[in-house]
Amino acid sequence: MSHYLSDMPQPKKVWEAAGGAIVTGIICGYLSTTTGWAYYVALAVTIIGGLPAGSQHRTLRGAALRGVAAGGLWSLALLATIQISDREAGDAIPRPMWVIVVIAVVFTALVSSVVWTIVNRRRQRTATKSAAA
Repeated sequence: MSHYLSDMPQPKKVWEAAGGAIVTGIICGYLSTTTGWAYYVALAVTIIGGLPAGSQHRTLRGAALRGVAAGGLWSLALLATIQISDREAGDAIPRPMWVIVVIAVVFTALVSSVVWTIVNRRRQRTATKSAAA
């Protein structure tokens, strides 16, 4: 069974590529208007949950682009939720608030790229050991 995004059924692709980022962005956006600690917990869960995304690509470029897309979707969902709630975002959200988009896009692109690099090296070692056996 392949774990690459391109090999997944279409509904799973959509969820993996966009759904999780949007849902967690909405949750984090709401929590940023309530209590700071809850936002940070949700943010930590979001980051941990998103780590495997970089490994779902065959190329470093694919992983980095996935990070850009996920960070963009997450941060835009977060900002939209704050705006729709008509509540004040807590101190965890930088001012001006659009800065979170830049931070999220750069952070997720870097993390996805690092995860891809680590996983790709492990895949190459495993393939080399299998070929030698």
